[in-house]
Amino acid sequence: AMNMFLRVRSSNGWERVTIDPSCSFSELVQQLSEKCSIPLDRLSLYRDLRDKNPLGNHRTRQSLRAMKLNHGDMLFIKTRVDDLSTASTSSSSVASSSPMSSQGSVVNLDEVDKKLAANDGLIQ
Repeated sequence: AMNMFLRVRSSNGWERVTIDPSCSFSELVQQLSEKCSIPLDRLSLYRDLRDKNPLGNHRTRQSLRAMKLNHGDMLFIKTRVDDLSTASTSSSSVASSSPMSSQGSVVNLDEVDKKLAANDGLIQ
């Protein structure tokens, strides 16, 4: 099978990915996770930034071909942090710059992010 090439937009710009269409969607997500340095469990792929539902994530086992992805398609990465702190930039920078020392601290950060995001919503 010929490899296909996908263009993927992340917050850092465009990435070009070459991958076999028979690969699973989760393999694509794994590649992007490494390329863009985004934790696997935070990365979702969308066909369109306006879409409410992602195409899939690191648990999606269908092949790219089965998901109707074609050579030259454009996809968009959204990360969970973006979703939580769209209102406040300060909370997202705290989340991304803190060392991921233990799994426990990550969960706490998410809670803090949610609270901050909720508070921002109330203030505005």
